[in-house]
Amino acid sequence: MRRDVADRNILDRFCTDFCNVVERHCTYIIVSGFMAISTGRTRGTEDIDMIIERLPTERYIRLHTDLVKAGFFCMQSDNPEHVYEYLAEKLAVRYTYDDQPLPEMEVKFAKDLGLKNIKFLGRVPDGKTRALYCISDIFLLASTYEGGPLTLYEAL
Repeated sequence: MRRDVADRNILDRFCTDFCNVVERHCTYIIVSGFMAISTGRTRGTEDIDMIIERLPTERYIRLHTDLVKAGFFCMQSDNPEHVYEYLAEKLAVRYTYDDQPLPEMEVKFAKDLGLKNIKFLGRVPDGKTRALYCISDIFLLASTYEGGPLTLYEAL
């Protein structure tokens, strides 16, 4: 069985649709670009990896419910409490479109490494980026579309 998505538009639309729901509930990072580079895979692979901030149970249930309403299906369980248990046990869960098995979004909670000054900012308006660059010690680029990371040079 082939596990790639030849049509990038399908993968990009899937990622955008999923992120549009998630960003109403929490902040997140897409790490598929890093995974593709570090494992030698192409961007057309079937899954996308997402790390979300650790959420309380009730908040995650609302997120899961909205994902289901938007046409997504969790492969581990239909029950949001069971899905939350996977995440709380530091396991990943996978979502697909309700009517097709690929592509997949692999979702994990961010690890608590005891770092007190780490913040998930989500999308930042262009006018505020320079100030954030100036006060930051680390810059992480999580882009799904930049061919050349000009943002990285801006951060320098």
